[in-house]
Amino acid sequence: MISIKCEGCNRHCCGEITRLTPVLLPSEEKRLKRFSRKIETPYRDIFVLAKKDNENCVFFDDKLYMIKDL
Repeated sequence: MISIKCEGCNRHCCGEITRLTPVLLPSEEKRLKRFSRKIETPYRDIFVLAKKDNENCVFFDDKLYMIKDL
């Protein structure tokens, strides 16, 4: 897995700006299972990082980082 530091995050990876959803590698699926959700595809089920109700990444600290609307 690529190591990403969310310090100073402006949600470019998974927020409203790009709406990307990080896909977990097969080797990461077990370790991050409680932070992921399953998506069924014709080839195999894949797991992606979960999002909160506000569409932020499950690891994004909403209280620490206040993002201004663009």
